[in-house]
Amino acid sequence: VSLAQPLPKRHINMLLWFCTRHILLNQHLFLIGKSPTPNCPHCEETEESMLHYLLSCPHYAWARHILMTTLGRHAFLLPYL
Repeated sequence: VSLAQPLPKRHINMLLWFCTRHILLNQHLFLIGKSPTPNCPHCEETEESMLHYLLSCPHYAWARHILMTTLGRHAFLLPYL
């Protein structure tokens, strides 16, 4: 908890979502009965997991490119996000 105190509330929420995997992606929503399918809305045969959303969904490739261009090798290190 003390590590999260200097962070803005929205960042703390994101950390909790990532740690608990209770994030508003279809994989989780399907498990709790809120989505008819666990699949990504952009990739028909792939589950919309946190890893898929952050690292491999082609729909978000441009956003990942901008992130990597801006942050370089730090792009996927939590303290820099």
